[in-house]
Amino acid sequence: MYRLNRALGATTGLGITLKVMAGDVVNILGKSYWQDVNTAIDNGHTFDNAAITGLLNIFTSSNAVTSGLHGGTSVTGSILANNNATTAGGLTNFLNPTVPPLTNQPKANINWVLFDEHFTFVAGSAAPVDAGNILKNYALTANVTKNGYLYVYCSNQSNKDVFFDNLQLVHNKSALLEETHYYPFGLVMAGISSKSAGSLVNKYKFGGKELSSNDFSDCSGLELYDFHARNYDPQIGRFWGGDKKADKLVSWSPYTYCLNNPLVFVDPNGEYPIYVVTRSYAPFATFGPSFARFQGDNRGHTIDKGASYRTAVSINYDTETKTHSATGGHSQSRSVDGSKSAISGTTVKDRSEGDKIDVHSYGNNAAQPGSWDIDQFTKLDVKIEGNVKKDHILNVSGTVSGDDFPNQESMIYDTKGNTL
Repeated sequence: MYRLNRALGATTGLGITLKVMAGDVVNILGKSYWQDVNTAIDNGHTFDNAAITGLLNIFTSSNAVTSGLHGGTSVTGSILANNNATTAGGLTNFLNPTVPPLTNQPKANINWVLFDEHFTFVAGSAAPVDAGNILKNYALTANVTKNGYLYVYCSNQSNKDVFFDNLQLVHNKSALLEETHYYPFGLVMAGISSKSAGSLVNKYKFGGKELSSNDFSDCSGLELYDFHARNYDPQIGRFWGGDKKADKLVSWSPYTYCLNNPLVFVDPNGEYPIYVVTRSYAPFATFGPSFARFQGDNRGHTIDKGASYRTAVSINYDTETKTHSATGGHSQSRSVDGSKSAISGTTVKDRSEGDKIDVHSYGNNAAQPGSWDIDQFTKLDVKIEGNVKKDHILNVSGTVSGDDFPNQESMIYDTKGNTL
């Protein structure tokens, strides 16, 4: 049992912090009781900067927070209260709502507060105690909408004794256990990546490849990805071993990854592939109705790998093993007046089998709600004449079809960088 009384210097207490992921649901159970002896109740106390700093100090010292910080960094309640307006401002508004103080019962609650991983206040809720001389049983639910931290605590802003007991949390985890963001060549963006507390270690990361990490007794490791044919180092963007098919790529270093262009290409196994790229683009400088005018690509057909587009899919095909992969691109959608901007992704459905490439790619304008999908269908037959391990002829036939707007184009890159 835990007693809180603001007049005795105990305004908050009995706190529990959880590391949570978007989609989690946390059930909050507990009990509260206070005795009504017909004495005046003073609920006029508000949370000033010192009180908020104290509350945040308890939160930031919890194991859930200290073990979840990136790169050995540290954070304190003073830092958040004095230097992070999105933390202190949101928390202040939550703790001090603009409603008249209660006069017939203590302003005492079981509270939960959700912070994202940058400690920005996201949401909160407070469940008050019942009338005097009544034991209240709590059954609250916190629906987690962002990766971060859920802080559950009890509070009493009055001069009356309020007792809390049996505070319990039931953490129902969603399917999301890890969210990892990467730089183009494979280094992790630690500051915006998340991992569920208590989940098993996932060694299959960038490109779905196994990462050799924490292999030695001092918890260090080689930090290399196993691409089957050879190992890849994301810190330098190079393979440690040479390409055994380097004779087919004489214009490129045998250690290069994705021909130095991971924004366009994907290397499924570290060996020699061919690349097919299908893109849609807006040929105009601007397009759309007057109330939603967006910047176009302002170009015609091109084989420039870096040209802007609306949707794009990169298809990688190994001519020897007949294995393949397809990855959607990302484009910038920005309105002419600058009021709307978003990164629009391309969704890919890969139905390829053997020497038949069959990929449906589509995407819409993420900056304009309700915009329609741009669909493209890449259907190709790949045939080899001659010995694939020596000089040979590559025959590719098929169709690329889709919506009339925007325009569309498809390219095939050979081993020397020639394009058709």
